[in-house]
Amino acid sequence: MGHYNTTGESGDIRQQSIKKNEKQDAVILGIFQANPQHSLTPYDVWQLCTTAGYRYPQTSVRRSITDLTAAGKLTKSDTACGVGEYLKAVHKWQLAPAVQEAAA
Repeated sequence: MGHYNTTGESGDIRQQSIKKNEKQDAVILGIFQANPQHSLTPYDVWQLCTTAGYRYPQTSVRRSITDLTAAGKLTKSDTACGVGEYLKAVHKWQLAPAVQEAAA
């Protein structure tokens, strides 16, 4: 998926960042695949990552969710229906139906 090169990385450093993002995307997609019937907020996903031993910043979790949504692997709820870390209404995401069917 995407690496947003906001700091002008190049060469090996940029390649390492791209690989790191790809691993994060795979872990986060795996969380949704392990919970196909559940809708999750970005904070829910971050907590599950942390519990599993991954130390991803919340912004990286949100980036991954956005990229996975753009790739058609996740779908976003139409309305803000969850409660996030700051007790504000937030959207939830779930595995896209086509991805669920392919896994079945």
